[in-house]
Amino acid sequence: DFYYELGVKIIELCTATRQVNGGLMSLDEVESQLGDPNITRDDIKRAVAKLNILGNGLRIIDDGRTLLSVPVELNRDHIIALKIARSSGFVTVGTLSAHLSTIPNERRSDPRATAVLDQLTKDGFAWIDDQGGPGVREERAFFFPSLWLEARSQNQAP
Repeated sequence: DFYYELGVKIIELCTATRQVNGGLMSLDEVESQLGDPNITRDDIKRAVAKLNILGNGLRIIDDGRTLLSVPVELNRDHIIALKIARSSGFVTVGTLSAHLSTIPNERRSDPRATAVLDQLTKDGFAWIDDQGGPGVREERAFFFPSLWLEARSQNQAP
């Protein structure tokens, strides 16, 4: 069956790239890496759905735009961090705190946001960047390699 064969290719791709992206890839990147112009995003989603009988090690998250290929549980806070990273490729504790806070315009070092970003880093989804600085970025950034390329290409589009 086409979808099972495609599923095997997707698993091979995820295994080959896991050291770099921690098991998190945008569907655009998966589509590009497969290198077959006849394979669509919908085909990828169907192939992943067919493989769900094998467990939750491979699933689509983030409104159907991201492939997660490691068996890890992501809660609402993790998904919010990924959505923020989708637009810029990175997240800071302050940015995530503002999105998680129930008080508008409250900017503080939130232990909840720190815990989320630390867990995503520990799981290999995010990389730490302390190279900010005055005029650039005042706080530590957590980059998501699989989402950074997508954000960069979207921000450079005409």
